[in-house]
Amino acid sequence: MTYEEAREYLNHASKKGIVMGLTVMEELMKRLHHPEQNLPIVHIAGTNGKGSILAYLEQIFLKAGYRTGRYVSPALGAYENRFLIDGKGMDAEKIPGIVEQVKNAADQMEAETGLTPTVFELETAMAFLAFFEAGSQVVLLETGMGGRLDGTNVIKKPLLSIIASVSMDHMQVLGSTLSEIAAEKAGIIKAGCDVLLYPMNPEEVNEVIRNTSDSKKSDLYKPDIRDAIIIEETEDGAVFSYKSHKNLKIFLPGGHQIYNAVTAVEASHILKKWYHIEDEHIKEGLKSTRWSGRLEKISERPAVYLDGAHNEDAAKRLAEFMRKHFQGKRILAVTGVLADKEYEKMMELVLPMASKTAVITPENPRALKGSELLKTVEKYCPDCFNAGNIVDGFEWAKKEAGKEDVVILFGSLSFHDQLGGYYGTIS
Repeated sequence: MTYEEAREYLNHASKKGIVMGLTVMEELMKRLHHPEQNLPIVHIAGTNGKGSILAYLEQIFLKAGYRTGRYVSPALGAYENRFLIDGKGMDAEKIPGIVEQVKNAADQMEAETGLTPTVFELETAMAFLAFFEAGSQVVLLETGMGGRLDGTNVIKKPLLSIIASVSMDHMQVLGSTLSEIAAEKAGIIKAGCDVLLYPMNPEEVNEVIRNTSDSKKSDLYKPDIRDAIIIEETEDGAVFSYKSHKNLKIFLPGGHQIYNAVTAVEASHILKKWYHIEDEHIKEGLKSTRWSGRLEKISERPAVYLDGAHNEDAAKRLAEFMRKHFQGKRILAVTGVLADKEYEKMMELVLPMASKTAVITPENPRALKGSELLKTVEKYCPDCFNAGNIVDGFEWAKKEAGKEDVVILFGSLSFHDQLGGYYGTIS
């Protein structure tokens, strides 16, 4: 199998779409001889912040000298970035061999049982095989959607289950209330395994996680935000102290990133049961963490931020960031969304601060047409127009913005890849 054949096989499998449940995944892993059972795993579920928390943890483990594997969903940039080994995308030349193993098992399974895996199930199996073959000493595993019925939840006994920020998203699949959604996320909690809860969740989420942890006889940890002292927060990151850790620096912008970092620090303390992690590893790991597409500053003058905010909670955080750092500034927005998102609430939160907005249609079969989004946008930012696509919207913003203005591109993580990285030439 060549690289192109491997990708074509996965592209064909993607046409099946999303199917929740563990029956297929359990059968597939059995036929691959359960690599997941031989991996030390940290498992995370949540609506927002999963990737950031694991990005911090990855760097902490790397600074401590451990080999890491991190499964990213969704991943930005090259396809191989779904499978990070020691902080870097898996070598492209390894993809065909991994896919061939998974394909053989899947073909045999389909022939004997009629079960057909989704592309997410195939890629999750690929991740387990890749990390096992790489000798990863810790695997940082991110759910795709939900938790209870997510393909990653085939694992039986993680070192630690983390519940990140939980809010309303994917309601058509996960439930119509916060408690129902939290219950789906709580499905990753396993009997007798430690659980860590993000410190800033609503009480109804906390209650669900507490009850689930109690029923599973799992020890539940939750950072005390009174132990987090914010020393400085700017549009480029923050400095804070947490418990005995003084003057920790992070370069992921937004107040919520402080609490994601605190969650990672607390996780590091819990994981000291199995790993040698020193205070300096934590400090240097946080300082070296970068995470594309999350309030990513891609230009200085004008200041241009690319943010994957694609649900109400993420839009709230973006709006808080804008209010805190850009009062009195002229703000230009470029936005587009998928049709199944709560885009009315997103626009209501962010766009009243914008002077002018360009609406675009993302390159995605589930995209909401820019012409439709425009009807919502004009309620909150009357000076708006349909730019067509993200590149055209970005080009408009570059020409329109003065050196002291701010440009915000938001609504979908896909913008990072749709721009093709060519924004990196901006100075």
